[in-house]
Formats: sequence, structure tokens, C-alpha cells
Amino acid sequence: MPSPFLLLALPALLALVVPFFPRKAFGPFAAIALLVSGGLLLPIVAAGEDLFFDTAWIPQLGMDFALRITPFSAWFGFLIFTIGSGIILYASTYFAQNPRLKTILSCLLLFTSAMLGVIWSDNFLLLFLFWEATSLLSFLLVGFHHEKEDTRAKAAQALLVTFFGGAALLVGFVLLTLETGATALSGLQAVELSNSPLATAAVVLIILGAATKSAQFPFHFWLPNAMAGPTPVSAFLHSATMVKAGVFLLASLAPVLSAHPVWTPTLATLGLLTVAVSVMRGLREQDMKGLLACTTLAALGFLTLLAGIGTPAALKAFVIFLTAHALYKAPLFLSAGNLEKAFGSRQLPDLRGAIAHLPWTGAIIVVSLASLLGLPPFPGFLGKEYLLAAAWESSPWLAVATALAAAGALCVGLRLLLPLLLKRPEQAPPLKKVPAALSLATTLPALAVVLSLIAYPWVNKSLWAEAATSLSGKTVSGFYFWAGWNPALGLGLGALALSIAATALLVRRRSKTVEKSFFEEVYDTLVRALLLIAKGVSRLLEKGTLNTHLAIMLAAIGMVAAISLRVTEWPNLTANLSDQYNIFLALAPALAISTIVAARAQTPLTILVSLGIVGLLISFIYLWFSAPDLALTQLLAETLILFLMAGVLFKARHKAKKVTGKFWRATFAASAGLLVTILILKSMALEWDHPVSDFYLAESKPSAFGANVVNVILVDFRALDTLGEIVVLAIAALGANAALGAARSRAPLPGLTASSWMSAGLPLVIALLVPTALWFFWRGHNAPGGGFIAALLVAASIGLGLLGNSPALTPRRMRNLSRALLIGGLAIALLSALLPLSQGLPFFTGLWFHSGDFHLGTPVLFDLGVFLTVIGFTMNYLRHFHISRI
Repeated sequence: MPSPFLLLALPALLALVVPFFPRKAFGPFAAIALLVSGGLLLPIVAAGEDLFFDTAWIPQLGMDFALRITPFSAWFGFLIFTIGSGIILYASTYFAQNPRLKTILSCLLLFTSAMLGVIWSDNFLLLFLFWEATSLLSFLLVGFHHEKEDTRAKAAQALLVTFFGGAALLVGFVLLTLETGATALSGLQAVELSNSPLATAAVVLIILGAATKSAQFPFHFWLPNAMAGPTPVSAFLHSATMVKAGVFLLASLAPVLSAHPVWTPTLATLGLLTVAVSVMRGLREQDMKGLLACTTLAALGFLTLLAGIGTPAALKAFVIFLTAHALYKAPLFLSAGNLEKAFGSRQLPDLRGAIAHLPWTGAIIVVSLASLLGLPPFPGFLGKEYLLAAAWESSPWLAVATALAAAGALCVGLRLLLPLLLKRPEQAPPLKKVPAALSLATTLPALAVVLSLIAYPWVNKSLWAEAATSLSGKTVSGFYFWAGWNPALGLGLGALALSIAATALLVRRRSKTVEKSFFEEVYDTLVRALLLIAKGVSRLLEKGTLNTHLAIMLAAIGMVAAISLRVTEWPNLTANLSDQYNIFLALAPALAISTIVAARAQTPLTILVSLGIVGLLISFIYLWFSAPDLALTQLLAETLILFLMAGVLFKARHKAKKVTGKFWRATFAASAGLLVTILILKSMALEWDHPVSDFYLAESKPSAFGANVVNVILVDFRALDTLGEIVVLAIAALGANAALGAARSRAPLPGLTASSWMSAGLPLVIALLVPTALWFFWRGHNAPGGGFIAALLVAASIGLGLLGNSPALTPRRMRNLSRALLIGGLAIALLSALLPLSQGLPFFTGLWFHSGDFHLGTPVLFDLGVFLTVIGFTMNYLRHFHISRI
């Protein structure tokens, strides 16, 4: 059996290698990889047994990286992989001329991994992390055309609504753990949930989280608005990914939580109300994607209803209804993209005659809409019949209400089909050709419907039946198109007849425009109120000067620190000064003079030199206390900071102005210095039973095979902290791009060109710095050095290259190279953290190759990731201040 972790990680790994592939080659390659991965899941479904992967991650929080693939979640994963392969292939052609093609392909692949994490996570907290990842990635996908204000607003709406639900879900998981003691979905199987207030609160919060994710009433408004995203994004979100996450979680928890009295009434009501509001909007909608979004809302409402009923029959129906919806919704959305390419519009009046004029796409639309309408012999018929049968088994009245809701949903489907069958007006503009690759990608999901019918006996017995048995907990023999004359068949026929009659009555009525719902107005009001509060706080705290911002920030930190001091509880301070502290007495006057000069300086050059001297003196202190790593890092960091600050200070035009408030500034600065001094004195006075440094010194060589304790801490013992720091560096690089703008408009020394001696001498200095950096990197695990120090040396060489106006360092080349270094560095660092998981070891455990006294392991690989990321950040920043650009 394939490793669940590798299957989960595959799309994310593909996303990381996108930048290194040719534009035209990656789409087919990734599509094939996803299709093969989906095929690997079919034996898991047919075997009818759960597959587990579990490794310790953060045991202090009860958080393991625990994956559980049941036959049902394996089948859902197969749908995600299969539909995802078609989406990737479609997007690679749809965005072929878009310069951000690789960006959206990366986001789609990361989104695939995140959704697989939602359906395969066993641990509650791990599931929550993947849950929020789908929200964040959907924001990036829906807002792909971020140059449009309306698109940004609707992407933010989806993000805020689902993030709110995610917070509720997290609290619900915590309360459920407190009530039952279970931290995983598998741990709930043997639990009988009580009717306590704590259990009720947990159930309500979990329902709230799932309702926001799957756009259930009253949070339904964000889903149609998310149609602002590109067509491939809409197809993926609506067919097999994000919007299904909420109903999937509800169905997975239904065997346990359906016994609670709040569960069934709440979910049944929410489901039917969602169908009702989707029908009301669908009858007014003119946009084809908007209509398809309304049918998705209706389908999610029915799935919520089935999860709310929670009986084995309802969960059995859930499996086939979810399958049918995924298989017909993806080709319908992709077909809408084809029609928009051909007709130049998605409005129904403009799409008349679409099926006749685009026969291949038209055939896909007809097959998919037949399944949507619940016509035999398509899977949609099975979904509709088993839905009504489960509702009838629960309550005949509920079944009647469900049939009426289904009639409305079918009416929306017919409203979509009829204009496409009409004759196209003669005066209509000519059609554009749809690329063959788009038609092929649209065919893939539709082909799955045809293949399921051809191989129906095997698919029914070995796949659908096993998936339904896994979810419902009751043996399912299969799904059958003919179950005799029964109430479900009668209700289904009645719903279809009612929808045809309603469509005939409404076909000639002029559609009203779609207006915002009451609940969307409430959302807008809350957002406006939040923005007003934020602006008020900004006006109060931000006065537009750096001094004010810094003072407020330091005052807040100082107040928190001062409250925590508890001076009365201090032990007696003793002045145990030795000869080692003479260095402070020797350097104190120089430090004080440099600091005062920097504070009173009026020119950028004086400020930079004074601050540089302060940093140099501090490095002497590190050397005095036998910390060469820290001294070297301090010295190189000061050099890099000088380059970075020079880019800003020399660019800014000096404006002489009268400095006011000197007394208060001096008082504030003195208070801050005094507070830091007191904090240091207190830390020196504390007594530690077991200093953590003792552990590092004792275990550095035997456990991490390194004699340089400082570097071992960074890349092994505290590697997770270092990973967070380089991620922050990558985010800071994005911030620099946004704040500094295009490189061509920035120059730290305008009009300056390199002198002859700089042109001749700097290449020699650089030629020495780069090999020295590589030497420091290689020796860093056992001697002073490491990835960070080596990266600072390379960064210094880049700065010198800019000063020398090196022709190799053009802004465009630096931009492309910095992007590759940032992505590659983070990918390598993350890979070194994930490799141990493939061996069943905890996250970030070192894997080592030994040959005598030579040791090579994943911590060195992680150090390489740090090295590349720091270089990428520096190059990304410095490119904005290229000297040759005036």
C-alpha cells in the first residue's frame, strides 16, 4: 500500500518544483502525476480497510501527525486527484498567455494537498491546520485577478467568513476533547456523547465551523460571490474540494454526534434553508457560473441534510450523492469556461445555441446536466433516489419537504439547460475557437462518469459499496437503479414533474436582478464598522512619524515587562564581577560616544558610521567571551545592515527641520535603557536548576555529530525556530517588494558610477569572499561558521558587486534569481524536516550517513536551505537599489 504521507505531500512537492519546469511541460506532467496518485487509492477503497500513518509531532499539545485513510476518504481522495488532474491540465492552457501561470498552478497543487489533509487527518488539531490552509489558499485562488477591486473584496469575504468558522471549529474541537478525552476522529468511535452543556457547546461550534465552510444558511452568500475567481478555480472549489470540507466533516462525525438532540434538527433546518435560498437566487441569476454556484449551494444543502439525519441509510446516500455531484459539477464549470472563450460571455441570453455550435462541449454539458437533473442511468439519479429514501426512512414529512426542495433545484438546472438548446440569433457575433487542450481537459471528469457506467458492476461493488460501508458503519451491497415501486421513486418523479411545470410557467417571465441578501448586508455592515474602528485607532496611535511609532511600540513592551518584574520578589543582587568584565569598562566610553554621535547626527553617512562602530564594538565583546560564531555573525550582520540602510537613507532627500521634544525623547530613551538593564540584572539573579545549555553541550557531539554547539542548536535542536525565522525572511522579502516598488526607480547613490579602482579591485575581493563563504558553510557543523554566516558573506559580496556596478547583477536577473533562491531555500529546509516522516520518525529528526569520522545528514541539508533563503532575501532587497538605475 502507498504511504499516506507521500500521497498527501506529492501535490505540495509538485508545487515547489513548478518554477523549475518549462511553462508548457509542467501542466501535463502534473496532471499525469495526480492521475496516477488517484489510481493508487483505488486498491485501498476496494480492500475495505483503514490505512494509518502516525508520527509524533508536538506531543505536549497532544498533536501527532496522524493520518487515517478510510475507504470513504480514499474514494474522496480519488475524486480530488482525478478532478484535480483535469483542472491542472485545463488551467495550464486557460492561462497559457498569463505571466502568472506558474503561480496559479502552484496554488492549485498546494490547495490539493491541503484538502487531502482535511479528509485524511485523524488528529483534531492537525485537521484544523489543513482546514485553515484551504481557506487561505482559496483566498489566493479566488483573488487571482487581484488587480480588480471587486475580486479582492469577494476573495476577502470568503476568507473572513471561513476563518470565523475555523475559529469556532477549533474551540469546538477543544471542548469535544475536554468532554470525551478523544483527540482524534478515530478515538470518537467508542464514545457515547452526553447531553451536557459542554457537549452541546462543542456540537454547536462544530456545526458553525462546518456551515461557514460549506456555505450553509446564513453564510451562503460568500459562495456565489466567489465566482469572481477564474473558471478552473471555481471548478475545483465546487466539485471536489473546499466547499465539500464542511459536509465531509459533518458526515464523518455523524455516527457519534447525531445522537445529540441538537444535531439533526439544526442540520436538517440549515440544509433545507440553504436549498431554498439557492433556488431563490438561481431563478434570478443570468450568469452561467452564478447559476452553477446556486446548484452547488443546493447540493451542499442536501448533503448537510443527510449528515444531519445521520442514519446508515443517510450516510449511504451521502456517498453516492457526493460522488455524483463531483463528477457532473467539474465538467459543467469547465464547459462554462469553454463557452466564455467561444462566445465572449457567460450571460445566458448570449449563450443561445451553444450546444449546437460547440457539439463536443455541448455533449459534455448535456451528459452532466442529465446527471444534475437526476435522470437515469447517470449517478445523479442514484444520488436523488437514495437521498429521498433516506429522508423517507427518517420522516415522511421530511421526505416531502426534501422533494419540494429538490423540485426547486431541478428547476434551476432546467433554467440553465433551456437557453443552451435554443437557436442562435443570426445577427450574433462570430464564435471564437476553443483550444483542443481545453476540450480535452473538460472531457476528463465527464469521462469518469462514462467509465463508471461501463464498469458499473465492479465500481458499484468494489468502490461505491466499500466507501458507503466505511462511512455508514453498516454493510452496503451496492447502489441500484431499480429498487421497485417505493415512496422515493414517487417523490422523485413528482419533483421532476413539478420542476418542469414550474419552468414552463417561469420561462417567459423576465428575470429580476440579483441583489444582496440580508445576511450579506449584515456582513458588509460589520466590515465597515471594523474598518471605522481601525481607522480611529490608527488616527490615535499613528502620527505619521517614526519616532511616535517607535515610542508607542516600546512603551507597550515596556509596560508588559515592567509589570512582570515583581521587584519585591527578587533575590539579593550580588556584584560578582571578575576580570572578564573589564572589557565592559574598556569599551563603555567608546560605545557611549558612538551612540551619542548617532543620536545627534544630521547626515546619513554619520548615522551609518556611528551605528557601525557600535556593532563592531559589540562583536569585540563576543570575542572576549570566546564566542567567535556570535562575533562573526554580528560583524557580518552589521555590514549587511549598512548596505540595507544605505539604500534607504541615501535615497531619502535630507530635509532640515527643527527638532522638538528633545527632553522627552531623552527621558524616554533613558527609561528604556534602564528597563533593559534591570531585566538583564534580574535574569542574572535567577537560579536555574537545569540550564538548557548543559543539555546542548552534552548532546551536541553524540546526538547531532557536531562540535559547533551554536550551529547545531540552529539546524538541529532548535531547527523549528530557525524554520520560522527563514519563513519570516521570505515574508519580509514580499513586504520589501510591496514597499519599495520597481527596482528601476531606486538608487542609493543617484548618478554615481564605479571608479576604475573599484572596477578592478572589487571582483578580486568578491572572488575571495564567495569561496570563503562556501568554506564557512561546509565547516559550520564542527567549527565557527554555518549557513547563516556563509550567507552573510555572499550577501556582502553582492553588495560590493552593486557598488562596483557589476554587469552580472542586473535588476531583472537579481529578481529572478532571488525568487528562485527563496523558493528553493524554503523547499530544501522543509524537505529536510519532512524526510524523517517517511521513515516513521518525528518531524525534524536528523537522518545521518556515517563513514568513519565523516557525518552527513539532513541538518546540513537544512543549513543549505537557510543559506539559500538568506541570500535570496538580501538579493531581493538590494535589487531595489541598483546603482546603475537612476
